[in-house]
Amino acid sequence: APPQQEQKSTKKSNKPKKGFLTNYSLKHKIILGICVVAIFFSSAKLIEYAHNSLKQKKAIEEAQELYSNNETTIDIADIYENDNNTNNNLELETQNIVVTPAPTKSNKAFVQTTMVPYLIGGTRSIPTKYVSNAYNRVNEKFFSLLDINKDIVGWIKMGDFLDQPVMLKNNVYYLTHNYKKEKNPAGAIFIDESCSIQSPPENLILHGHNMKDGSMFAKLLQFKIDKGISFYVNNAIFTFDSLYQNSQYVIFSVFEAETNYKSSNYFPFVAYSKFNNDTMMLDFVRNVKSRSLYSVPIEVLPSDSLMTLATCTRTTNSSRLIVVARRIRDDENIHDIKDVVLQVKRIR
Repeated sequence: APPQQEQKSTKKSNKPKKGFLTNYSLKHKIILGICVVAIFFSSAKLIEYAHNSLKQKKAIEEAQELYSNNETTIDIADIYENDNNTNNNLELETQNIVVTPAPTKSNKAFVQTTMVPYLIGGTRSIPTKYVSNAYNRVNEKFFSLLDINKDIVGWIKMGDFLDQPVMLKNNVYYLTHNYKKEKNPAGAIFIDESCSIQSPPENLILHGHNMKDGSMFAKLLQFKIDKGISFYVNNAIFTFDSLYQNSQYVIFSVFEAETNYKSSNYFPFVAYSKFNNDTMMLDFVRNVKSRSLYSVPIEVLPSDSLMTLATCTRTTNSSRLIVVARRIRDDENIHDIKDVVLQVKRIR
């Protein structure tokens, strides 16, 4: 007779099955769980950052289209009455703007130690009205943008990396909102609250984030690198058009400074939006030139309008890259200015 085949046992084994985490201790499992959560959280943050970056890029492109399409398309005579109404509204809004530096420790220290000697006497040579626009008629290029946001007061263009509207409200709101008043970590380029554009500015101070995607004022950090001299030559002249005046500026100083008043490299740039007299203004010019990474023979007169661009450098939490420029005068030849720019030397 054929041998009987052994019957396979149908009983289930009581031994636990070995899985992926079976051999790990509770401590290791907790650590692994934390790592998984961290990876998920980081991925979500990266996706959110990319989304915000694309959203900001699209918003700026929309602004560029509105700004360029409005150029020379509106007859000033037809909108004269509307122009006056807009000016009145803007004047009412800007009357409440503080024209002194924000009351921080750094500004108080600066006012007490540096500005007081200049408070008595002296005059300023800068005009009190725009020569070509004494009645502050709003540039028609801004009409469509002002329909979106009345805080828009200018447009800055530098090279091929900066081309967007400039805001004026306070020093907080546009750190986290774009020109459409949408929340966005890139914020918007904005003028310091101590400044005004109702008359020719003495020193317009512009703030902008140093974004990791290269947007806003991030590319200004190219001035710091070893080969920054070529970046300077290509971008030393830039455009800033306000509601009331079209202007070109030329950069004459670039340096890094600290906003922490305890630092040896402390420089409270926000305290310099206005000067009490010509001597103070020229002292400021000498100061920023002495700090500059570059030596460039750009002449600056007491009657010149200045502009200061500032962005964080991430060297420390309180470090800023400061770029100082002056307005190219109406009677200056742009080609002569370009020739002077070519004489730049890197000294630091």
